[in-house]
Amino acid sequence: MLRLVGQPRDATEHLSSAKGHLHACTHLNATGKFWRDEVIKLLAQGDLECHVRDHAASVCCHADCVQSKQLTAHTLDDSACVQYNNRVKNRWIWIILVLLALDIAIFLWWHTQQRENSFDVQIQQAASAYGIAPEQVKAIVWRESRFIPDARGSSGEYGLMQIQETAANEWAAAVKNNNFMPAHLLNPKTNLLAGTWYLSKWSNRAPHTDDPRPFALAAYNAGPTKAREWAKDTKSSTEFIERIDYPTTKNYVLSVQNKTRYYRDSFK
Repeated sequence: MLRLVGQPRDATEHLSSAKGHLHACTHLNATGKFWRDEVIKLLAQGDLECHVRDHAASVCCHADCVQSKQLTAHTLDDSACVQYNNRVKNRWIWIILVLLALDIAIFLWWHTQQRENSFDVQIQQAASAYGIAPEQVKAIVWRESRFIPDARGSSGEYGLMQIQETAANEWAAAVKNNNFMPAHLLNPKTNLLAGTWYLSKWSNRAPHTDDPRPFALAAYNAGPTKAREWAKDTKSSTEFIERIDYPTTKNYVLSVQNKTRYYRDSFK
């Protein structure tokens, strides 16, 4: 009787003990599954965060690389543009300088032409008065004063033809100009008349019938005494020119003759 009563109690205790064990195992399993799930979740979340972070870093790196390439390309483009702009700027500077130089050259040519032709009427009148070719008178004016009417020479010469006072006094006496004064030689008309008269005087006294002009020009430049010395025993104007031993006078004679041919068309 006692064993019968005791067996159920053991069984109950055994059952109760087994139930507790099962509950404990169930709780442990549940707890383990929870932690396992949490660990898996955390690991997955950490891996995702790492992946996102790595991807973000990769994207940033790619963006930086693209930006760097764009900046480099932009820098290269800017450098090429600067070089091109500098070339264009330099080209325009040269064009402007060439045009400016051309304008200056044209102005100087025009001014020279205006100045050279400004006394043609007076030259023509003086040349006609004394039987001298006007182009020769104009050539002498070019050589003596470059068409500056108030030019003064280092030896006291006056005006367009750089006539000296002694020669001008001879002219004044020849034409009976009693009111003549050396300052009158700064007047273009008076100067041209006096100078052309003096040139005509020595042209008429030239010993060479083929061309009296070289002798007259030599006398005008170096004086009649030296001109007669060079003309002695010469039979032509060409031989006379060869005999001139003053380089400046020989150059004077030749240059005036060349310029005379140049001005010939001015009086046609």
